[in-house]
Amino acid sequence: IQNKISHEDILKSLEITGLLTAKDKKVKKYSLGMKQRLRIAQAIMENPNILILDEPFNGLDKQGVLDIQQIIMNLKKENKIAILCRRILAVYAGVFKLFGDNAASIVNVCNSE
Repeated sequence: IQNKISHEDILKSLEITGLLTAKDKKVKKYSLGMKQRLRIAQAIMENPNILILDEPFNGLDKQGVLDIQQIIMNLKKENKIAILCRRILAVYAGVFKLFGDNAASIVNVCNSE
């Protein structure tokens, strides 16, 4: 976070990811799914145009998966791009390179219906 995040931005990210009611709870007491939601909240706080999420559904229950899918689809409505991957993704000079055995696992969800 580059000192451009307001308290309101933080609260908005927590609300979007369904963590606002748990904002005063210690993170070490969060479930795996809550920690995953927190990671996504951190990723969207600065309102990025491109969001790269590595295994964003890991640790989420069925409702959590649906909630995160909705967040990703809302990014599409805002003309933003979400890239989902299942392996380590490295960025070199604007070129994406996937390390792992499944090159097809990078999906640009926001540009598909």
